[in-house]
Amino acid sequence: MVKYSEEIRIKVAIDVLEGGLSENEAARKYGMNHVTVNEWVAAYSKHGAAGLITKGTHRTFTGEQKQYILEDMHENRLSYKAAAKKHDVLDRSIRNWERIYRNEGPEGLYIERRGRTASKAPQKEMEMKVL
Repeated sequence: MVKYSEEIRIKVAIDVLEGGLSENEAARKYGMNHVTVNEWVAAYSKHGAAGLITKGTHRTFTGEQKQYILEDMHENRLSYKAAAKKHDVLDRSIRNWERIYRNEGPEGLYIERRGRTASKAPQKEMEMKVL
């Protein structure tokens, strides 16, 4: 995956919004995917230049927020991508929440799942060694 500087992101968005280029024309001009250009233009339109600045922190969502986003997506028949744009979240996160919701129900959205999960076998071996 290619990383683009904030200056390039802003320039591309401005070329589309103020320079009269279509998203496809800007994509060809700068040699990038038109979907990338579309995302940058949407972020710039919604948040200005701040929307294109690389976020250094990992955002976390509460179970209520996850459930609200999924319900909004279903009620309004939004695609993952449309829901992601509307709620300013990654579409892969929404896909993951949807999978958890289907497998575990709404209560699954409230479980903290960060980090690696330890396998059960090594813990039992460690307990046996201690005894």
